[in-house]
Amino acid sequence: MPLYDDALTDSPVLMSPTQVAKILNISRSSVYRLLEQGDLDAHKIAISTAKPSRTRITNASVTALLTRWMESDE
Repeated sequence: MPLYDDALTDSPVLMSPTQVAKILNISRSSVYRLLEQGDLDAHKIAISTAKPSRTRITNASVTALLTRWMESDE
């Protein structure tokens, strides 16, 4: 089992772009670029009508991205 398979087991199911940037050790703007390119899956979450919706990225898509990066490096 590759070491990166369980890299995000302690991370939440949905993460903010800032959290993802920290995990991947990249900038927030790079996270948004990955979102625009379709490399990460995101959902808009609106908790209340008084606040704008927030972008949340799935843990599964971050795991899949890490897997693709690691496999392309082999």
